[in-house]
Amino acid sequence: MQDDNELGNFIREKKWLNSSHRPIRLKLFHRQAYTDDILLPQVVTGSESVCGGFEYQVNCVATSVTLPLKEFIGLPATLEFVNDRRELRKVSGLISQACAGDSDGAIASYQLVVSDAMAFMDQRVNTRVFRRMSWPQIATVVLKEWTQLNSALIGNFDFEFAPGFRLDRYSEREQTIQFNESDAAFVRRLLARSGIAWCFRPGRNRAWREQNRATELTSAHTLVLFDDQSDLTRNAAGVIRYHRDAATEERDAVTRWRAVRKFQAGSSSIFSWDYKQPGNVPRMFAEAPTKADQGGSGNELANRVQEFIVESPHVGANDRDLHRLGLLRMQRKELDAKHFAGEGSVRDFCAGEYFTIKDHPEIDRHPETERDFVITSLEVRARNNLPKSLEDRIHRLFVCNGWHGGSGSLIARTEDGAATPFQMRFEAVRRSVPIVPSFDPRTDLRDPGLQVAIVVGDENDVVHCDEYGRVKIRFPAAYPRDGQHDLGTNPSDAGAVSAWVRVATTWAGSSDSQCGTLTLPRVGTEVLVAFLGGDSDKPIIISQLFNGQALPPPLSARANLPVTRFLSGMRSQEVHGVRANQLRFDDTPREISAQLASDDGTSQLNLGWLTHPRDNRREPRGEGAELRSDKAVAIRGGKGVLITSESSDRADGNQLDRAKLIGLADGLRDIADQLAKLAENHAKDPANGPQLTQLVDKLRNLDRGSNIADAGSGSGGAPIVAISGPAGIIMASNENLALGAEKNIDLITAADMHFATGGRTSTHAAHGVSIFANDGGMKHIAARGDMRTEAQDGSIELLAKKVMDLISTTDWINIKARKGVCLYGGGSELRISADGIIGKTTGNSYMYAADHQTFAKQATQVQFPDELPHHDICIPCLLMAARAHSPLVEAK
Repeated sequence: MQDDNELGNFIREKKWLNSSHRPIRLKLFHRQAYTDDILLPQVVTGSESVCGGFEYQVNCVATSVTLPLKEFIGLPATLEFVNDRRELRKVSGLISQACAGDSDGAIASYQLVVSDAMAFMDQRVNTRVFRRMSWPQIATVVLKEWTQLNSALIGNFDFEFAPGFRLDRYSEREQTIQFNESDAAFVRRLLARSGIAWCFRPGRNRAWREQNRATELTSAHTLVLFDDQSDLTRNAAGVIRYHRDAATEERDAVTRWRAVRKFQAGSSSIFSWDYKQPGNVPRMFAEAPTKADQGGSGNELANRVQEFIVESPHVGANDRDLHRLGLLRMQRKELDAKHFAGEGSVRDFCAGEYFTIKDHPEIDRHPETERDFVITSLEVRARNNLPKSLEDRIHRLFVCNGWHGGSGSLIARTEDGAATPFQMRFEAVRRSVPIVPSFDPRTDLRDPGLQVAIVVGDENDVVHCDEYGRVKIRFPAAYPRDGQHDLGTNPSDAGAVSAWVRVATTWAGSSDSQCGTLTLPRVGTEVLVAFLGGDSDKPIIISQLFNGQALPPPLSARANLPVTRFLSGMRSQEVHGVRANQLRFDDTPREISAQLASDDGTSQLNLGWLTHPRDNRREPRGEGAELRSDKAVAIRGGKGVLITSESSDRADGNQLDRAKLIGLADGLRDIADQLAKLAENHAKDPANGPQLTQLVDKLRNLDRGSNIADAGSGSGGAPIVAISGPAGIIMASNENLALGAEKNIDLITAADMHFATGGRTSTHAAHGVSIFANDGGMKHIAARGDMRTEAQDGSIELLAKKVMDLISTTDWINIKARKGVCLYGGGSELRISADGIIGKTTGNSYMYAADHQTFAKQATQVQFPDELPHHDICIPCLLMAARAHSPLVEAK
């Protein structure tokens, strides 16, 4: 590239601006080689901190006004400060910003910003899911992507854990989600939430140094991760005097020192809901009291001040982890409760190292272990030593550029008035105080807001869930290339598939029952996801969404939206099929209806205004209710069934309103009882049993014991079926119609009863047949064919109060008897038998005939029917009686 060649040519030229012998030096690492004579640093201002980063602004001059700025971006750079021992204190990083200022014709001004690698990691924003890894493990994965996969950073940026750090002390998380978050912010969040602090130091990591004893040839810097401040190294300055700063002093010193205390709550508690153990609320709390001594009044006040923070659900992997997080929060408060601030000229100071201070009137009274302090933040102001005339020219250029902080304002004065080329401010804490990153879920969690995701599952699995009704989702925005770290269900969705995610519902049961609504989203469904507590690691599905591939279901068979916009409801789909079930509400003006339907057997319960679907037109087909199916239909009521066509306007009555039916049943029972008494009197029939009365009582007491009637002395809810049709009931079948009872059948009418058959009528009885007509007579007529009356095991008696006629209009009347025939009338007798004909009378005997003749004896042969069938017991009657629990069966 042309710009690259220009920078290379400039590097190879002989230049008079050289910093190799000056107190501030700038080395650029270009094409695997150092150069320190491109830019001469004049003024340096910067800051660095533990659990932060570093950034140094370097105002420079050069002899060329054409240096290509873009060639500086990302270039490794090292700032070197010559300390009081003529050794070098280095700050290595990457150039994140370059600015070209004014030139006076001979000197050009430039400004570079040297930052840690996190400044570049802040520029990559990502969305992905990590499964079954601890927070520091995930941070390791992300950092390795930058240190091992980014060619620009290989050898220039490293990371390492402190010697005493143990990864196995950190609990595995089911899922951790980076959502619209930069890699740097993500790593900082994971480390801070874990209680892992960090700092930067120049050079390669410890493992590289142990393997490579040669001098480093790069401007590398290393991110150091630690969870124990005792692992931090001692600063090169070692023991620092608390002393005034004068030009005659040979050693750097701390010139100002002050202690700062800040009130903190006496205890800190966190609460994190655990839905897997909802009844064990005490285990969802973690409390940690402070160990800080805040003085008499402060302690008394702190004892009554408690911080209570509600964390996102299940923030702790287990009880131990939850209490560890609670302890970390209190340790951070104790860190904030007291710190020290100072100023001075110690050029070796850097954040994340400790030093010892001496000659301080208050600190010297403490034990030696309490004189060590860890530097937590540092601000540096330094200037190079150039000739006065050159320095003035450079100062004017910087002022013209607006770099006002780059000159006099950065130069402090010693007590004797001499200019100080190096000034620093710092904050520190005692080395015995745990250093814990600041993390507050109220401010440090970045709520992703509402997001969309797609439900995923195993191959050929339409509904993929666990025992909690949780499903897995895939975030479409997640980068597939980052999936090698994921353990998702579907390899093609690696890096995007979540762990099990809860599904919100409109109704969920309490702890002692299983109830609620269950509409699990199916694989492929687009869902709307919220994040509990604003925590991206805690997604929850709050609803399901239609999209271009999954349109709203057709609640009507012939039309879709917007034609069917008056329809609402729900429709499912058969797993691995095309059939469905649906609940539909139709709110069309003046034509409302509801339907519960299944495509299996076209089974439907239709209510209201019934119509035939005809595209966007609706053809009426009735009003009311319809239960229909191409398959079987059953109606069961364990405490009775009432089928009635009696009206109940606006559903104003009770469920089992049947007053008219009860009145009718009482009347019919009275008719039956009256006729039974008449039959008993006239025909000597047995009296009616209690069965009919018991049945009517069951009808009357049907709702007794329900929510509208107390049980009282009688029991209700008998499993009877009552049918009422005030305008009539028709029962018909194209095949057989059977009406039967295990006990009695009573057919009663207050008017007439007609039996009509198109074929033969048969009446069979196991115990006898009695036909009684109280009035109007009785007719037995065979319009065609014979009439036969038999008593196969008894007698036949024909009784009439008046005349009895036996008439044959066209033929004989034959009276036959195997033994004989006796005719009785008015006291006379005529006996016909094998013995002859004998007549007896007390009156006259007349015989009128044209002639009288007597012949010899002659017998007449009479044909009688074959032997009558033997009488048998009705076996089915016995079985029926046994089923009815009857101990005795009447003998035949």
